Amino acid sequence: MFFNLPTLLTWARIVSIPLIVGLFYLQLDAYTQNLWATVLFIVVALMAFQAAMWSHAKTEARVVARDTAALIARSGIPAADATVSARTILEADTDLRNVAVVATTADGVVTVAVTADAPGIIRGTSTGLAVRSAVPVEELTP
Repeated sequence: MFFNLPTLLTWARIVSIPLIVGLFYLQLDAYTQNLWATVLFIVVALMAFQAAMWSHAKTEARVVARDTAALIARSGIPAADATVSARTILEADTDLRNVAVVATTADGVVTVAVTADAPGIIRGTSTGLAVRSAVPVEELTP
């Protein structure tokens, strides 16, 4: 199984559910149970927020890759101009860093690949993302 930071955070959230429930079966006073359950819940909530941020960043990159591929394939815009525009949009409108956009055309299909770093809510927890979108070139057939 491929382990990276987002996957590890997901597994940690899954494992934390029985831990939170198990706290209430321990022989502790109510204040201590509630305190530990609250702390665990806050940590899990922050992990879920982090995962949502990374998912949103990946979705934004995927949308820009698809739109860029469609512009090249259907509107005939030069690949160099479209990739510069896509990189500019991602750098200006998102929190992504180190954005790279590459467009290739082969066998009547335009493929656009976007790679970037999505930031985390804690310093040093950024993760890399890579998305790819392919659109067929539209041509008139006599």
